[in-house]
Amino acid sequence: RKNMERQPYHFPELFTGDWDLFKKVLQNRQTVFVFDMDGILANSAKIVLKKFTEKTGVAVKPSEIDGWDFLTNLARKSGLSEETIEHAEDDWYKAEVLGNAQRYLYIRPVIQKTVGYYGSANNFVLTSRNHTLRESTSSWFRQKLPEIHDENIIMRKEGDLRKSVPFKVDNLRIFAEAAPWIIFIDDNIDFIKGALEAKIPNCLTVYVPLGKNMPDIRHERLILIKRYPNEIQAMYPLMDAIGRAISQDGNNDSVAHSY
Repeated sequence: RKNMERQPYHFPELFTGDWDLFKKVLQNRQTVFVFDMDGILANSAKIVLKKFTEKTGVAVKPSEIDGWDFLTNLARKSGLSEETIEHAEDDWYKAEVLGNAQRYLYIRPVIQKTVGYYGSANNFVLTSRNHTLRESTSSWFRQKLPEIHDENIIMRKEGDLRKSVPFKVDNLRIFAEAAPWIIFIDDNIDFIKGALEAKIPNCLTVYVPLGKNMPDIRHERLILIKRYPNEIQAMYPLMDAIGRAISQDGNNDSVAHSY
């Protein structure tokens, strides 16, 4: 059996941004954590891409994702039917598909760490999922991440017609009014940009991109944390960064301080 080539783990190459600011925010026990769900906690990509391969025969891996219309573009490049192209992304929005997603590897220790250090009341999930997925979302957390309280899962309610970016930004403003710092962790650059453009001075954004997506912006309150091992898109570097920042000395001189 051929061994997978795996890059050696080297934390400074996987964390980009102001380490001192990251450490300062994390060492404040009143800091509020705001996690995205799909792509950060739930490995929705793995199950959606598996479904795509089953339907089309086109092999694809989450580590290859390079944009938000990835499956549409792949279907087009692969010469699939117009109908297949049109419906390539549908499974991202189906309760029966998303309900079967696993947690990302190492994300439960992240949540256990943040709930243990900052308290469950300071750990939120902010997802742009449609209100019709409320029940399946609550059920997923009960099974996969019971440390997150149901009332701390923020989703659109029925009749909320806000687009996803304003919905998230409006909620981040509310969180920020009640906390010295909020730390917003997402895998979608549009939400990260929205949070930064909103000029919320006590909101530190942490971008954990899926696959090959990399940021095309720089900002003093933007932290980039990559995934490792990349081939399974695991969250070890995020877990490591949080652990280092809240440890007694939190010393990490070798971390890159800017882009």
